[in-house]
Amino acid sequence: MKYIQFTTILILGMLLCTRLSIEAKGISDKALEDTSSDNNVFPKDFLFGVSTSAPQTEGAWNVSDRGPSVLDVMIHADPSLQQDRSNFDVATDFYHKYKEDIRLAKSVGAQMFKLSFSWSRILPSGFTNHVSKDGIQFYKNVLNEIAANEMIPMVTLFHTDLPYDLQRMGGLSNPLFIDWFEQYARFVFATFGDKVKHWTTISDLNLHCYCGYGNSYIPQVNLSGIADYICGHNGLLAHTRVYHLYDRVFRPKQNGEVGYTVYYQVPQPEDPSSESDVAITEIDHQKFNNWLIHPIFSSTGDYPPIMKELVANHSRIQGFSTSRLPSFTEEQIRHMRGASDFLGIHYHTYAQVTSKTNVDINVVTYDNDFGVAYAEGFPSLRDAPSMLGKLIQRINQDYHPTIYITENGFPESALEDKAKVAYLQGHLAEVLKAIRNGVDIRGYLLWSLMDSVELYFGTQLKFGLFHVDFNHPNLTRTPRLSSKFITGVYQTRRLD
Repeated sequence: MKYIQFTTILILGMLLCTRLSIEAKGISDKALEDTSSDNNVFPKDFLFGVSTSAPQTEGAWNVSDRGPSVLDVMIHADPSLQQDRSNFDVATDFYHKYKEDIRLAKSVGAQMFKLSFSWSRILPSGFTNHVSKDGIQFYKNVLNEIAANEMIPMVTLFHTDLPYDLQRMGGLSNPLFIDWFEQYARFVFATFGDKVKHWTTISDLNLHCYCGYGNSYIPQVNLSGIADYICGHNGLLAHTRVYHLYDRVFRPKQNGEVGYTVYYQVPQPEDPSSESDVAITEIDHQKFNNWLIHPIFSSTGDYPPIMKELVANHSRIQGFSTSRLPSFTEEQIRHMRGASDFLGIHYHTYAQVTSKTNVDINVVTYDNDFGVAYAEGFPSLRDAPSMLGKLIQRINQDYHPTIYITENGFPESALEDKAKVAYLQGHLAEVLKAIRNGVDIRGYLLWSLMDSVELYFGTQLKFGLFHVDFNHPNLTRTPRLSSKFITGVYQTRRLD
């Protein structure tokens, strides 16, 4: 989970190919029986797992010939970018402790282990002219260890940690990013595709573009209403290019799948009796949740119509010759539509929204384009499982995708983390209910296996099933109550 609660406008802070028939060896025979008549048991081909990311866990930022990422350089230059002044230099030291951590995942009954690759660890300059043999060997070792523990890897190609030189050249605001990402992906597919059958491309594109390109978090482009739209546009085109590359070149031999993950917030009207609050809630859903989903998963393609209309109207009034929301060609729209084998949902909580008052139409920002205001400037994460159920129902109704819940979790530091257990119990119940109602959900990957270094919040938010002692040189892992709860669910496949 990244950037959670990062900005006031983003309430959460300031913020397979075919259906798998896996019968994991760590699951009991009873759990693998046909349980279609038992509403408390997950289907036998449903995958349980855990989710991690390279920047938040790996550490070893300058080991061997790894190149610096934008996170490394900018946080070293300004430690205040992390609330607790932490950085990603060591993180949880997954680089050296990966065997221990993968065994922990296996111990709770995980069948799938989601991780991301550090672009800079594989291609230190960002380009294929410099390939790190040590970086490649590290990820091969990790994938071999996952396989040895009878789990399935799901790998994200890019999780915010862009090689710094590529960011210096504009990052996702440079249309050449599409070529850079394709070259990187081609190398990764060719190198690791025999070991990985489940890929995702760019993690949380909507959140990354909003916070880092439209606002002041890394990479601090801070051009709201312009750079955020360009970032999303280029990211969509890059994802599409890589999806079709895999489909054309690698899928025939590797027989894998390529998906797309998005960070979701569920907007709720601050005043349900207010027509304006109800109306603005729908606009918020379209402009944040569907912004970078609609072009891929809808039958018509392109951006949500309300987004196109509002940004075009405001741009015209402000004197722009064209809309600040970039346009796709008809060919791009066709090429993008359907360019994903599954949708990965990253979800943690909901937002209360109301109409923004006193909007100066001449001020160019993403926020002003839509007139959405949030009832809370800095809320805590709230346990409301029904909101996940509502979100899944809406996504299924609008787009009918194959779904993985690729991140879902709750921060609580205590070893007896009873609130986290209650949260996980409730949210898993909503997933199971959706499956029973016919939604095509293939897996649930909990965030996170262990406490991580969160972007912006550092080590303050404790999402882990395992507590990490960041004050101990060994970074000792200690199981929480939630790890016992998840073990019971994952190993029996039953939710009582």
